[in-house]
Amino acid sequence: MRKTTRRLLSGLAATVTTVGLAATLGATPAQAQADGDAYTQSWIAKGYVAHAGYVYFTALGEKFTLFDSDADGAGISVQYYVNGAYREELYLGTGNGTDKTFDRSFAEGAAIRFRICLIDNGVIQDPTCAWDGATA
Repeated sequence: MRKTTRRLLSGLAATVTTVGLAATLGATPAQAQADGDAYTQSWIAKGYVAHAGYVYFTALGEKFTLFDSDADGAGISVQYYVNGAYREELYLGTGNGTDKTFDRSFAEGAAIRFRICLIDNGVIQDPTCAWDGATA
């Protein structure tokens, strides 16, 4: 084999090795952030209307904003999970027409799953609950 052909093949092999090593070490594109939102469900038997509570998760800045939009005497409860692990419950009990923002911090690309419910006298009203998810 000629000297120039050997150099060319040697350089090509080095390039292929470098590309393969980068892929093996996890040089992958970042996962896109995604917002999420959910509304409470109605429960006619108890007098709760649909959309009495609302939660919005903003991926940029990792913020949950809870809204109470009905004068039903119930507060808003949001329980959330990060990458499948339960984290905490957020609560808004200041009444109709109010909101509260909770600023949190998650790793980029974390899977966020949350459930919003009406909570009355400390009891979660399960039939009013709704789920959604997002990516931090």
